[in-house]
Amino acid sequence: TDIYIEFQILDAEGFPIASPLRTKHCAVRDMHRWDEWIAFPLKYKELPCDALISMTIWDIYSPTKQALIGSAIIPITSRKGFVFFGCFF
Repeated sequence: TDIYIEFQILDAEGFPIASPLRTKHCAVRDMHRWDEWIAFPLKYKELPCDALISMTIWDIYSPTKQALIGSAIIPITSRKGFVFFGCFF
């Protein structure tokens, strides 16, 4: 089984700010070697203070079929404006 993660930056109402990006496919048995960076073409100063990041994990179980494993939406900054996530996840 292969999986990949799709990331998207959203505004506070859930509307996309940038196009989604996704990781390469990774075999579940090789996840301990999954080392990949995702970089959006945005700077922190270009984001609204209440921006969110959406992460969705997909399972690819055939060449034409995939299934949702799980998803989460997390704020990028705290209420005081501190960045939760730097350049890594």
